[in-house]
Amino acid sequence: VFCGLLPGITTDCVAALVTEALKGIFVNLTNVDGIYNSDPKENPNAKLLEEIHIDELIELIGPKSAPGQHKVLDLPACLILKRSKLEAYVMNGKNLQNFESFVRGKKFIGTKILT
Repeated sequence: VFCGLLPGITTDCVAALVTEALKGIFVNLTNVDGIYNSDPKENPNAKLLEEIHIDELIELIGPKSAPGQHKVLDLPACLILKRSKLEAYVMNGKNLQNFESFVRGKKFIGTKILT
């Protein structure tokens, strides 16, 4: 669990850097069930993606990112995940039973980011 340390460095980026340094597994617990093909708050037909390749995710989030942008992951974090080929997941942090399932290696709701 970490937070932003420097202006312009988001919590996503810090988490990716810590994961990279520890050669760990990146898990982003957020307020949605994972990564969708479009914004589920704006599109009721948005589809939750069980898996997405990092290059597709980078294309989906767009070329710019900024703190408070309300995207599941920001571009710097994605680029760190890509360069280090880190195992990465996104899931809802409000559903602790789901997170427990993930930790225990059971079926969970979320998105695996393929690097």
